[in-house]
Amino acid sequence: MTALADDGILLHVGPHKTGTTAIQGALAAARPLLTDAGILYPGSRLEHNRQAAAAIQRSLGWEHQKVDRAQWLALTEQVAEHTGRAIVSSEVFCEAEVEAARQIVDELGRERVHIVVTLRPLEKLLPSNWQQYIKSGYRVSYPDWLENVLESRD
Repeated sequence: MTALADDGILLHVGPHKTGTTAIQGALAAARPLLTDAGILYPGSRLEHNRQAAAAIQRSLGWEHQKVDRAQWLALTEQVAEHTGRAIVSSEVFCEAEVEAARQIVDELGRERVHIVVTLRPLEKLLPSNWQQYIKSGYRVSYPDWLENVLESRD
């Protein structure tokens, strides 16, 4: 495995419940140190969820309104203008359809992008996802939820 090129872009796709928020918190907290090292972690927020939602034209939040694509384009412009390494991170990227994913990579600069996906063992991921459903107000038992998630979708 080779190191990330001096001008490489690390695109972190963190599917939900895989520790993405912890990684983003560490990156955001280290933003000044990263900047000193010539590494761009764009923006001032913990993550790039709004920009990712704009990139895939998905609504975000309770209002179910699509995020203005200009937010994604502003991030890609900031990354393009940076001559060193950059990191972009969002769990929303995992929801991109194939064509949207290709467009994201192209707009960031295909020749510079390296993709990292965080994972978590299925036996830990499933209960955590079910708990999110319960916290969101759904009323379904774990066995019923699990059966629905794992049933064959031929």
